[in-house]
Amino acid sequence: MIGAEVRSSDDKIVGEVRNIVFGTKDGRDYAIVASGGFFTTGKDSIVVPIRSLKVTQDRSSFFLPVAKEVMKTVPVMPDQDYKWLSDQAWRVHNDAFFEKP
Repeated sequence: MIGAEVRSSDDKIVGEVRNIVFGTKDGRDYAIVASGGFFTTGKDSIVVPIRSLKVTQDRSSFFLPVAKEVMKTVPVMPDQDYKWLSDQAWRVHNDAFFEKP
């Protein structure tokens, strides 16, 4: 899963999975996705709920049911120390970008 490409619903590259966070207290698991395209590598990674990632037909990458325009408004990961994991309000706001309409 780490290193896998992630694309938007309109087939634009979002980035690649750089890290996985499993076992949060509320049962939510996340993929940290970084890119040099919409987001610079490293500090501007986005946090994607794993349940929102869909496997492509050939199982070589993932896609998000989110359009490129929406991806531009997704908040970036607020800190590299993963303190956002304990910020329930931030996670609820972030996760809402990836919910199906």
